[in-house]
Amino acid sequence: MGDPLLGKSSQKADETLKLNKHICTACNAPLSPGSIYCSNCGPPQAYPEGEGMTFTQAFLRITILVLVFAVFMVLKLDIEVSEWKIEWPFAGKTIEEVEKPQDKDFKIFYSLKVFNANIRERPSLKGKILSIASKGDRIEVLEEKSNWAKVRVRGKVGWISRKLLSAEIR
Repeated sequence: MGDPLLGKSSQKADETLKLNKHICTACNAPLSPGSIYCSNCGPPQAYPEGEGMTFTQAFLRITILVLVFAVFMVLKLDIEVSEWKIEWPFAGKTIEEVEKPQDKDFKIFYSLKVFNANIRERPSLKGKILSIASKGDRIEVLEEKSNWAKVRVRGKVGWISRKLLSAEIR
C-alpha cells in the first residue's frame, strides 16, 4: 500500500497549501506566514551592474510614449491636423507641370478623391461655400493658387483644395 510516511507528508503539504495561499512564483513552495521571500529561493535579485534595458529598448519605449502623448493631445485638444503644412514631393508645382500630357490627343481629367467637397468663394477655409462637388462630377480646373484650384463644377466657379483633386490623363 505504500509508505505511510509518504501519504501523511503529501496530505500535510496539501493542507499547508490550502491554508497558506501564498506560494513562491519561482519554485511553487509555500511561503511561511509573515515571510517576505521564499526560504528556498532567497530574496529577489537585482539586475547585476551593467544589465537592464539596452539603449535601443529605452529609445523605442520613449518614442512610443511620446507618440501616444502626441496623439492624446491632438485628440484631447481637438487640434485640426488637416491644416498642418506637409511637404509633398511635387510641392510648388502645378498639377499640369507634373502630369502634362505629351500627346495633343490626351487631355487631363480631374476628379475628387473624396465623396463630397466644398466649392468656396475664395481660396481659404474661411471662404463662403458656394456649392458642393460630388465624386463623379466633371471638374474643370481654371487656375491654381498655392494649395487651391479655381474650378468650374456644374456651371459654378469657385475654389477647392488641390489635395482633394486627382488628375488623370486620357
